[in-house]
Amino acid sequence: MATEPVAAGSQAAEQGSIAVRDVSFGFGSGRPEVLDDVTFDVASGEFFVLLGPSGCGKSTVLNLIAGFEQPTQGTVLASGRPVAGAARDRVVIFQDSDSLYGWLTVRDNVTFPLRVQGIAARERDERALAALKVVGLKGHEDKYPGELSGGMKQRTQLARALVLDAPILLMDEPFAALDAQTRSILQDELVQLSVTMRRTVLFITHDIGEAILLGDRVGIMRAGPGSSIKETIVVHLSRPRRRGSAEFGALYDRIHRSISEEVQQALRREDSLL
Repeated sequence: MATEPVAAGSQAAEQGSIAVRDVSFGFGSGRPEVLDDVTFDVASGEFFVLLGPSGCGKSTVLNLIAGFEQPTQGTVLASGRPVAGAARDRVVIFQDSDSLYGWLTVRDNVTFPLRVQGIAARERDERALAALKVVGLKGHEDKYPGELSGGMKQRTQLARALVLDAPILLMDEPFAALDAQTRSILQDELVQLSVTMRRTVLFITHDIGEAILLGDRVGIMRAGPGSSIKETIVVHLSRPRRRGSAEFGALYDRIHRSISEEVQQALRREDSLL
């Protein structure tokens, strides 16, 4: 069933939690703000999906939580602490596999961040092999990225995230470039991993069906510029979820209407400027 937000207050509740408070962000020089007064929470262990029209600032929100950018105003908290930059409690998984090192094997790609941390070789290998087994890549550890399919590359990225044991996974449309069958398989596996390994997941997508399949809650963003959270919907569907069910279809239609309203308003604003 869907995971309800956990009330803040205890250390256990804060570990892995995310809080975005009255956040605005812009690039200055008279350019319009990308985000304006964005506020939402993600509970520890929750799978939260950000959904919205293209260009609404979804990836910008993720970059702020990751610590890659700083808000113009407002506060971003991770595990109850202000985000001042990138840190080991948050791992980002991107849409493509550019972050994999082509000259390193799968095993070495997964152990690389552990090597940077100074972890001993034996422990690095043990943790990497355990993570690769979890994501279904056991037996492929000596291959290079050029020998992998798109799905296997994304599994390698996921293994590298898991091996760090970070409580927060930030995922920016990680399955967008995959074929439909591989994407479906990885969606199911990601849900199982987030539950069994108790990770908090913030997942960015523009695909309504994907948002419903994955999310405990779905935050719908307004069309930019100056985007904010329009509404947050709890997904009251038992798992595993199937696109063909009546409940799935009804929720899909509701979210589609909400996003369509934003797209239409954006088009009207553009027309008024012509």
